[in-house]
Amino acid sequence: TAFWSHFVEHDWSQRAGVFKGLIAPPVTADEAFQTVVAVADGYRTNAASHRVRLYVDHALQRTDLGQYLPHRRDRSLEAYAKRMERQIGGRTFGLVINDFQKYDAGLFLRLRSFLGGLYEFIDVPSSWADVALFLGNYTTTPFGLHYDGDRGNNFTFVVAGRKRLLAWPRHVFPDHANTWGRLDYEPYRGEAVVLEGEPGDLLSWPSHFWHVAESDRRLSMTLSLSHDRPPQNGAKDPFSQVLALIDARLRGSAGARYCSYRLEDRGANAASLPRVAAGIGAALRKVSRD
Repeated sequence: TAFWSHFVEHDWSQRAGVFKGLIAPPVTADEAFQTVVAVADGYRTNAASHRVRLYVDHALQRTDLGQYLPHRRDRSLEAYAKRMERQIGGRTFGLVINDFQKYDAGLFLRLRSFLGGLYEFIDVPSSWADVALFLGNYTTTPFGLHYDGDRGNNFTFVVAGRKRLLAWPRHVFPDHANTWGRLDYEPYRGEAVVLEGEPGDLLSWPSHFWHVAESDRRLSMTLSLSHDRPPQNGAKDPFSQVLALIDARLRGSAGARYCSYRLEDRGANAASLPRVAAGIGAALRKVSRD
């Protein structure tokens, strides 16, 4: 509690830093790799249900992705990396899996425990919280400079290898449209906050900071936990805050247009979604009064 109190006051959404020995790593490299293999197997069965991306150098692999993902026969993280080196002719690769927490219940519970103290001071995030696994030997983040939110904070757990990250306050790159995905950031290197970590370290920086990771082509694996802080809505007690957030989302749903990503899955039921959502909101308000 003392740590989170100090962190929220001095670090949260304000400055970047590296914390050593703060908590035990939420997962080992072997455990994480076994989960990656399970995700890869699931992707090969039903690609649409998994948020998996693979980059070769800085190009997003869009075809035959399954053959580049880990197999059980790879047996280890290092063996998979060696196979990839042969398969892609010595180029670098970066594997990104979003929503990684939903594939490992133990990891989910450990991260929930990690965030429990933080949420006593900032409340529960209203928009999203996501754990992304980054695995590869890429020299820079495959998709270049980016930022992840406006009001929150990012935490990166170093699971294997070393991690080097450069972060900049938003004002350093005022031209957002031409900064997103940029790889030519050398002129701004001197203005960056440099974060370096090894297994067991925790890297932290504001979500609104531009950032990019670097390496010397050595294999690394990290878990990146990012989320936004709830906007202030005037509600004081937690239950009123939850209801206010639900109301805000359901009001927006009334005029929304719904379209499935899979065209063949679209149907007449889509038209009833705003009505159903409004009904849920009314039920929750009734429960709160009871």
